[in-house]
Amino acid sequence: MSMDTIIQLINGVGFPIAVSIALFYQNTKQDERYQELTKDLQEVINTNTKTLSELNANLTNANKKGGVTNG
Repeated sequence: MSMDTIIQLINGVGFPIAVSIALFYQNTKQDERYQELTKDLQEVINTNTKTLSELNANLTNANKKGGVTNG
C-alpha cells in the first residue's frame, strides 16, 4: 500500500469519523444540559404546587371564617 493510498483513505474516511465523534460529543453535552434544566424545572413546579396548595388552604380557611366574599 502506497503512501498516497493511505492519505486518500484517511481523507475519505477520517473526516466523516471525526465529524461523527464531534457531533456525538456535542449531543452528549446538550443532553446533560437538558437533564439539568429539566431538574431545575421540576423543582420550580414542585415549589409552585406547594405554594398554590398553601394559598388554597388559606383561602378556604378565610372563607370559612367569613373573611372572603365573592364579588
